[in-house]
Amino acid sequence: MRKLKLSYFAALLILAITWSCSDDDTSISIPKDNTVTVKNTFENAANPEVSFASFLDFAFTGSDVEFPEMLKADFTANGGILVNPLYAINLTENSIEYTLLPVEGDPFWSSNYRELEAGVKDRYYFTFTGTHNVASFTASDPAINLRIDANNVFVVEVGEGFDFKPGASFTITLDANDTSKPAIAQNDEITVRNTFENATNPEVSFALFLDNVFGSSLGIDGLDVMNTVKVSPVALGEDGLNLTSNVSYNSVEFPETLKKDLTANGALLINGLYSIDITENTIEYTLLPVEGDPFWSANYRVLEAGVKDRYYFTFEKPHGVTSFTSSDPAINLRIDSDNILVVEVGEGFDFKPGASFVLTLN
Repeated sequence: MRKLKLSYFAALLILAITWSCSDDDTSISIPKDNTVTVKNTFENAANPEVSFASFLDFAFTGSDVEFPEMLKADFTANGGILVNPLYAINLTENSIEYTLLPVEGDPFWSSNYRELEAGVKDRYYFTFTGTHNVASFTASDPAINLRIDANNVFVVEVGEGFDFKPGASFTITLDANDTSKPAIAQNDEITVRNTFENATNPEVSFALFLDNVFGSSLGIDGLDVMNTVKVSPVALGEDGLNLTSNVSYNSVEFPETLKKDLTANGALLINGLYSIDITENTIEYTLLPVEGDPFWSANYRVLEAGVKDRYYFTFEKPHGVTSFTSSDPAINLRIDSDNILVVEVGEGFDFKPGASFVLTLN
């Protein structure tokens, strides 16, 4: 009887040792005591692999002046003159800057140099394809007014008392309706038209005025200029959206991967794309954006051939992954080294709100 009891307890001890060894040595693919950095890249059939941070740098490059030569008109082909541009108009997320361009002796504009008299209104209609976010303003010159006609139109008025001469300039500072967003946003599409009136002449577009003077046929909108707003450039750099976290089996390591607030650059808030949760033997992705997301919704689709949306996971200490299975055949795991895993989201993945997948690691 004693031999039987000894054998029973010995068997339990061996079982416990075996279970412990299995748990430590074979069932954990990603050790808990580890730090991981994730970096995203993207490529498709037409474009080579680039980090998402570098893509944003390219997409939001910024520019110096949206309307560098406002009111320029060339009539020399018909024996007329070159009307040099009057203003360079530069937009930022919260300002409009005007710089008068003609020099002393300009063949067209110099005869108009003066302090503008009562009744003069030199107007610039800014018409947005979408809507602006302007609530109010302050001007650096009391002769300047901003008239808000609609949620897609405001009008800059240069009036009585403005010193119209070479080198003149002014700035209008804009206050936003929604203070979480810029007053004028990156990529807003704007058309600008100039008109003029004084005490004796009604308002007329500058294009129609030139038609009357030179017999041209510009028409009312012949000098309208359209451009998209590009304000402060984004400069994240190749690794500007990399994220680092400690591996935790009880919390999500990367709850908002690829989130970036670009509103300070006059752009928009790019919401997080995926929540990425790492456990000892899984990597779980959940797509976060909703229907109508201002950035991501334009990309919702079943991914086409050639697309590779990659996530490079670089571990401080070696992982133990040797193989994997995926809940979605469009998802691949590339094992680049003992410290690097690459999740590849590719052809056939249904990229839409609520999408998710799990990689089981061996």
